[in-house]
Amino acid sequence: FRAAAYEKAGHPELALKDAKLAVMAFPGDAAALDVRRQLYEKTGKFDLALKDLDAMIAMNPRVAIWYEARSKVLAKLGRTKDAELDLK
Repeated sequence: FRAAAYEKAGHPELALKDAKLAVMAFPGDAAALDVRRQLYEKTGKFDLALKDLDAMIAMNPRVAIWYEARSKVLAKLGRTKDAELDLK
């Protein structure tokens, strides 16, 4: 994804724009969602990061790292009880 190059160059909003285009171009692609999710987190858009994580988990509920990531996002949103549940 070009998003990684934009992010590395210090252009998080361009990176996010590119990641959004990737998700539109490849609907249902967890890798595209994950890139966008990470950029949402880095830009403080935790509610949108949570939506992407929920979608990723719905696609494949066996990926433990996504639950860990969702737990961190939930904690940042002040939802500590929900965050703890994702770690069990």
